Amino acid sequence: MNCTKYSSFLIILFVLTFNAKATHLEISEGSDRDICKQIYSKRISIDVNDTKNYGRRADVMKLKKTLDLISETDDKLKWKEGFIQVKGTSKNYKEERVPYLEFDIDNDGNDELVLSFFSWSSQIPGEYYRVLDEKIALDGTQKYIWKDIYSWPGLYSTGNWAYKKHGLYQLEIYPIKVSGTYYLGLIDIYFGSSDSMDRSAVIAKYSDEMISSDSEWDVTSNIEVVCKFMYVK
Repeated sequence: MNCTKYSSFLIILFVLTFNAKATHLEISEGSDRDICKQIYSKRISIDVNDTKNYGRRADVMKLKKTLDLISETDDKLKWKEGFIQVKGTSKNYKEERVPYLEFDIDNDGNDELVLSFFSWSSQIPGEYYRVLDEKIALDGTQKYIWKDIYSWPGLYSTGNWAYKKHGLYQLEIYPIKVSGTYYLGLIDIYFGSSDSMDRSAVIAKYSDEMISSDSEWDVTSNIEVVCKFMYVK
């Protein structure tokens, strides 16, 4: 599936109140208005007091809960645990725990192997995906070096070169299925924070078209943005 870019979005402003301050939730809609409306309508019906967290954490949890509520039940979206041997700059390999899924992430009719990795960038945590057409052994016997893993196609989160224009830096990623189509909820770690109003949450479709960075091995999906959520004062 190739990604379709949108040079402009229809901007709709809604008024919300959280943390006792009036804010605007700005929704930029792209290729699918229905899913955006579903997410918004369910999200505003969730009371922030449903969680034990406040501020940004409560905001992220509300959106995460909404994504879970609108997603169809699909056993393919239940994470499994795998292991590989990975070597960085040292001479020794180290066992790495790798959660994985097998589902049609790019909606092309074929399941892909989706591996989830944890990342750190400037002491900020994040998540990124590596997406493979072929299966690999995940029983702890397969050996790789990190540079090779970075070069695999997928959804990158460690660098902010790719999705900066979308308000996304370090990510939390939530795969969902709505009306038979797979989407990805991409939530910036600082989404909802009053100190980082430029950060967003994006509903996207994964594309197997890759974007390259200045690095020889950093690549990431040229995602199709379905809709984007941002808070503005």
